[in-house]
Amino acid sequence: MAVQDADGDRSDADTARFRFTVAVGHDYDTDDNGLVEVDTPAKLDAIRWDLDGDGAADNDAAGANGYAAAFPNPLDGMGCPAPAGCTGYELTRNLDLDTDAADGTDWTPLGSAAHPFTAVLDGQGYAIANLSVNRSDAGDAAGGGALGLLGAIGTAGVVRNLGLTGVTVHYAGAAADVQVGSIAGSSRGAVVNCYAAGAVTVGGAGASAVGGLIGRVSGGTVSGSYAVVDAAGGVGSRVGGLVGVVGPDGGAVTDSYAMGAVSSGANAGVGGLVGELGAAGRIVNSYAVGAVSGGGEGMRGGLVGVQTDSATAANSYYDAGSTGQPAAVDTNTDADSDSDVAGAAQTTRALQSPTGNTGIYREWDAAQWDFGTARQYPALQADGGLVPGQRQVALQVDNWDYPVAGEPVEVVLMVSDAAGVSWQWQSSAAGRIWTDIADATAAIYVPDADDAADDGKYLRAQVVFTAGGVRHSVTTVNTAKVAADAAAELGTIIFVPQVAVGSKLEHRLPDGDISAPAWRWQRCDDAGMREGCIWIPDGLAGYTPQAADVGKYLRAYVYYRDGWDWQRAEYPVIGPVAAAPTAP
Repeated sequence: MAVQDADGDRSDADTARFRFTVAVGHDYDTDDNGLVEVDTPAKLDAIRWDLDGDGAADNDAAGANGYAAAFPNPLDGMGCPAPAGCTGYELTRNLDLDTDAADGTDWTPLGSAAHPFTAVLDGQGYAIANLSVNRSDAGDAAGGGALGLLGAIGTAGVVRNLGLTGVTVHYAGAAADVQVGSIAGSSRGAVVNCYAAGAVTVGGAGASAVGGLIGRVSGGTVSGSYAVVDAAGGVGSRVGGLVGVVGPDGGAVTDSYAMGAVSSGANAGVGGLVGELGAAGRIVNSYAVGAVSGGGEGMRGGLVGVQTDSATAANSYYDAGSTGQPAAVDTNTDADSDSDVAGAAQTTRALQSPTGNTGIYREWDAAQWDFGTARQYPALQADGGLVPGQRQVALQVDNWDYPVAGEPVEVVLMVSDAAGVSWQWQSSAAGRIWTDIADATAAIYVPDADDAADDGKYLRAQVVFTAGGVRHSVTTVNTAKVAADAAAELGTIIFVPQVAVGSKLEHRLPDGDISAPAWRWQRCDDAGMREGCIWIPDGLAGYTPQAADVGKYLRAYVYYRDGWDWQRAEYPVIGPVAAAPTAP
C-alpha cells in the first residue's frame, strides 16, 4: 500500500485520497482551453461521435461505446473548464495514419452533409500523415457525398492550423454533386491556416466539386491556407487547385495559394485556384502557379475556370503552366480557353520584376505580400514572415519570356536542402503534347535551330528532387515560343543630356498597337555587351545611372504586345557612363 501513502504514515486517509483520485478520472483538457486533446489516431477517429465538440457522444449506443473506448475514464466534462465546457479538439502531436493505425488506409470522413462537423479542430501546427480515402459510393456512410478528412464542415465549424501530408482522396463512383477535398469535402464554416500535400481525384463520370483543400465552400471562408495537391476531376466536374467550387451562397478565399497540377475531363470548369467562383464569391490576395489542363468543351483558367457576374477577384495572380499564355494579375485571363473571366495579362518578367508594391502591384498591401527579388513572384506573408511552403519550387529566370536560339534558358531550384536533383527539358509545338529533349538534363538548356523552326516551340523543364525526406516532382510553366534570333534594334534615345550618373535615360516604344510594355536594363563591362554583364532590377522605360554604372555600358530591352503577338526588341548600347555630368 506504499503507493497509496502520500506522507509515509500508512494512514487510511491517504488510501481514501488515492481511491478518490482514481474515481475522478482522466483530464483530457490539461491546458483548460476547452479543446479535448488528441494524441492518437483512435482519438481522432472518435471525433465522428462528437461532431459538436462538447466532449460527449451525440450519436447512438454504438457511438457512445466507440467514444468511451477512445477516451476512457474521463473527468466530469472531459476536464474542460466550466461553465463553457468543451468546444472542440486539438492535436498535441503529429499523427501518421499509416503506421499508427491499421485502418489508416481506409479513412471514413468525419461528419457528413446531413450531420456536419460544427466544432473547433485545431491542429496547433501539427500534421496528419498518410490520410487515404477511397470510395466508389456517395452514401451517408461515406460522408454524405462529401469526402476528405472531414466530410462536411457546418456553419459553426472551424478547422485551423492543421496540415495533411501524403494525403490521397479518390472517388470512383458515378453519382452527381459529390464534393471531394483533402481537409474537407464541403465547408460552410472557416478553414484557417491549413495546408495539404498529395492528390485528390475523381475517376467517375458524375459532376463533382474537386479541390486540393476543399471540394465546395458555400458561405464559408478559406484563409491563410495552401495546397500542393494534384487535383483531377471527371466529366462535368469543377476542379480547383485549392477549392473546387466557391458558392453559390457566397464564400471567400483570402491570403491563400495553390501549386498543384489541375486537370479534368470534358465539359468541366478547371482553375488553378478555384474551379468555379459562384454568386457573391470572392478571391482576395491569393494566387496559383500550378499547371492547368483539360476541360474539353468546358472552361479553363489559370486562377478561375468559371466565374459568375457577381463574383470578384482582386490582388491575385496566376501563372498556369500548360496553356502557353501570359500570366495575369488580379483575375484570370486565358486566350486558349472559353473562360469567362477577364484580367490583365502580364509577362512572367513583369510579374517578377517589382520588389515592392509599385507598378502593377501599387494597390497591393505590403503587409500582406512579400514581393521578393526581381526573379521571384510575390508571396504571401503573415505575422511578419512568409506563409510556409512558398518559393520552394523551380523558378524560371533569364530568357524565359522571349527565348532565342543560341541563348541559354535557365531554371533555378529554390530549395536549400534539395538532394538527388534531376532535370529533363521538354518541347511542344502547341503547348499541349510534350516530348523529352534528348540529352537536355541540366538546369540550363540552349535552344537550337530546331526549337525555333516552324514558328517555334514552347519549352518547359521538369525537376525531381528529395527534400525533407519526401520525393518531389515539379514542372515549370512553359516558355514563350523560341525565336530564330533576337529582334532588331529599336529607334533612338529620346533624351540623353549626358550619359552620366544622375542623368535620366529614356527610350521610346515602336509604333503600332502596343500594350503591356515591360523594360529590362543590362549593364556590362564592354561595349560588345559580353563581359561582366548583369541585369538591373526594377527596369522601367526611364533609368538613371548610379555610381555602380560608372565606366560601364548600358542597354535596354523592351517586351511588349503588338496586337495579339508578344515581341522583344533591344536598344543601342549606351556608354561608357561618366562619374558626373560635365559642365556645359
